Amino acid sequence: MMACRYGQEQVALALIEKEAALEAQNHQDMTALMFACQHGQEQAALALVKKGVDINCSNKLGQTTLMFAVSFNLKSVVRALLDKNVNTDDIWDYDDVRCTALGLARDSEDHEIIGMLEAKGALEIPPYDPTS
Repeated sequence: MMACRYGQEQVALALIEKEAALEAQNHQDMTALMFACQHGQEQAALALVKKGVDINCSNKLGQTTLMFAVSFNLKSVVRALLDKNVNTDDIWDYDDVRCTALGLARDSEDHEIIGMLEAKGALEIPPYDPTS
């Protein structure tokens, strides 16, 4: 987790290979997978998913691993999470706004990620209205 947090992807990959505390969480319930996504460490994130870490967890703010992958436009990680049947319908409540991974994808206007989430039937709050 700390290697991912501090941008040490090669160290993280070595530790992932040795299965060193892959499920560890910090005081905010952040995981190595969340930090890997947040810091653009695509290979580390993919390695964690492949190793079978919990992909359906959330931090204390309610952000999920999928939301991190979507927010940082890691298409291959989003695809890997969806292939592992990650929950797409979690709702993140922050600053009086409610959104899902699909809502975050729409905000970033990443059409490839939007398409992947729509194909899985991901929940969106509020429902998207293409006419507005």
